[in-house]
Amino acid sequence: MLGIALRYGIPLEALKTANPGVDPRAMSVGALLIIPLTQAPATPTPSPTPLPLRLSAPQCYPKEDGGLWCLMIASNDQAIAFENLSAQVGLYASDGTMQAERTAFSLLNLLPPGGKIPLLVEFPAPVDPAWQARARLLAALPVDASSSHYLAATIEGLDVDTAAGGQFTRLQGEVHWAVQPSAPRLIWLVAVAYDEGDQVVGARRIEILQPCGVEPQGENTPAPEVTPAACALARFDLTVYSMGPEISRVEVLAEAQP
Repeated sequence: MLGIALRYGIPLEALKTANPGVDPRAMSVGALLIIPLTQAPATPTPSPTPLPLRLSAPQCYPKEDGGLWCLMIASNDQAIAFENLSAQVGLYASDGTMQAERTAFSLLNLLPPGGKIPLLVEFPAPVDPAWQARARLLAALPVDASSSHYLAATIEGLDVDTAAGGQFTRLQGEVHWAVQPSAPRLIWLVAVAYDEGDQVVGARRIEILQPCGVEPQGENTPAPEVTPAACALARFDLTVYSMGPEISRVEVLAEAQP
């Protein structure tokens, strides 16, 4: 009964008074209720505040098993960073009815001011290739300027080698960061591939755990201590594949966490 009262914007006691013969704890399906008139119109349910980020239209590509991968790009035109982005992606038939819905998540946690990051979602088979994808942002949390959850990281010495036919690109280079009291615990690298029309056609993420660590020599041998000055970069070698048209350009994004 409380849910009904909330739906019509009336006090629960007023609903109980108008229906003295109805036990709120033993209501049956199909029970008839009298809804009392209110003196003032019910307060409308507020709509969600639009998030101050831009989200590209999903680009979807079929999988061999009949499923679908959908990629989209979130852009940040604000003066602050955001983290933990997610988007709701729906597949719609020609008559506008939604056939499937899933949540897409960003491949990096942090979206800095002026930056872009990809979001990815998989739809399992079967998927009708005629369905159209639409997306909206669900969540994006502002990051306090004083946050120490991330280290500034840059890509340097990038070597890009796109194979003939443009179906994959090999990327080699280095991730650099300012020397900190402690070295990064984790680095995420994301390669984002675009076609000549600047539509995203592929994305791949790799992680580098303990980039400044040294493997122990034996089971009970502790790893030697590594000073921050001895480690201010990590080398990488990764390949990103196109899920559709030929790759025209590739961006490499980095995120370092202390």
